[in-house]
Amino acid sequence: MDYKLKQSRFFKFGFYENTAVTTALFVFGYTCFRAGLLSITHDEALTYFLYVRSSLKDILSYTGEITSNNHLLNTLLMKLFVAFFGNSEFVLRIPALIGHLLYLVGTLQILRLFLNRKKLGLGFGLMATNPFLIDFFSCARGYSLGLGFIALGLYYFFRRLALSDPVYCTKNNILTVTMLTLSVLSNLSFIYVFAPVISLLIIVEIKDALAASQGSQKAFARKISKRAIMPVLFSAFCLSLIYNPVTFVKIRNYVVNYGSTEGFWAGTITSLLQSVFYEKAYGTPQAIFLTKVFIMIVIGISAFISLNVFSKKNRSIKVYQYLWSVVAILWFVAFSMYAQFTLFQIQYPIERTAIYLIPLFLILFLILWEYSDRLGNTYVKTIMIGLFYVIAIAMLLHNFLCFNITHYYCWEYDASTKKAMKKIYDLTSSATDRKYCMGINWVFEPSTNYYILKNQMFWMEWTHRGGPDDIYDYYYLRDDDKRIAKKHHLKRIESFPLSKTYLAVL
Repeated sequence: MDYKLKQSRFFKFGFYENTAVTTALFVFGYTCFRAGLLSITHDEALTYFLYVRSSLKDILSYTGEITSNNHLLNTLLMKLFVAFFGNSEFVLRIPALIGHLLYLVGTLQILRLFLNRKKLGLGFGLMATNPFLIDFFSCARGYSLGLGFIALGLYYFFRRLALSDPVYCTKNNILTVTMLTLSVLSNLSFIYVFAPVISLLIIVEIKDALAASQGSQKAFARKISKRAIMPVLFSAFCLSLIYNPVTFVKIRNYVVNYGSTEGFWAGTITSLLQSVFYEKAYGTPQAIFLTKVFIMIVIGISAFISLNVFSKKNRSIKVYQYLWSVVAILWFVAFSMYAQFTLFQIQYPIERTAIYLIPLFLILFLILWEYSDRLGNTYVKTIMIGLFYVIAIAMLLHNFLCFNITHYYCWEYDASTKKAMKKIYDLTSSATDRKYCMGINWVFEPSTNYYILKNQMFWMEWTHRGGPDDIYDYYYLRDDDKRIAKKHHLKRIESFPLSKTYLAVL
């Protein structure tokens, strides 16, 4: 294992690692293509208008109407790239693409610690092509950067568990804390991963310091201070400057009613599985239920192995250290969500606000897969390895079936806004001596205004959230706006089946 760690440090790639790199390049090219092609979404445009066009002071102090929309590092990078390269969908999404690169590097390095050959290729494919993750790697939100920093943070944390050299321990601790801190600055929801990993890091350092200090309190204090306390205190100081009590209350007040009250499994996990199934026909309630059972089995077996290993001499085998640490992180995350809901009525995170659970579970699944090679019974071992291959290939096939260059899962309604505004441009640009106005379903307010600004349609009035129930030159509506269409006897001029929207006139 030490040899594999050295390989990981110096990026020495073999055939299957090069296959993984090829996969990474393909997937990254795909997200770059989507970043330039897909229509701007409601939340992306909202960030642009509320924060990217604001001052640095307003961004850093979370001054604004919708504070939860300000994913700090992502917003700052969006502002920077717009200043250098101008305003376009692709430019706004460059920070997300950077996050994707970080994620690909981090996950490949993590998997190289305990997987090889075919399992490395398949495992990395699973980590790199998950459809819900892919969506956010080309979307101008902070989740991509958060996922990228989490992947790197976990990699350095795993290296800390695997290496005993004092110099590398301190270095990996600092890098772990730094990456996790940046993940929280990318999006506050990643605090759910930051807290358990930092806690485990401190516990590991306390254990090692007690063993090394041989009863000397000064030696213990020196070791624990240098390796863990100082980096963590510096991280806490940096985070407190941004997420001070005033800012924290602002964000909390806006998101307090966003989430689920049904619980961790019925709310958080169900919403994630619905997102991962990506509205495929086979993503039925029964399929989601069976997938939840599968997740429980994987976590349950992993927890049992972890507890069993602590009582045996072979606990030093690196794959066990990775196994128990990921199990502990997942249990800590679930308990944190339960405690916050019980004590403070903070609802359970759903969909994208719990997106970090997807790579955590996939890593656990792959660690357990590697552990199956150590089973003593040949028949059980063969069956288990076969099952893992079948499940991995099925998951990989689903991921590829979800590839699309049309829309984002969370904002399917905005899939055609770019096309619709291009049509409006064509209809109005030949007669710009008057002002045109457009009535919209309120969800299209930021995205339609983005294209009015980007396309320099100065002859168009800004759209607003007042609703389309009035007299306008044009209407951009959803299929469920039937009452408005019927009331004003609107005539459709173009329909967009994917987003279930249409343009209309009186």
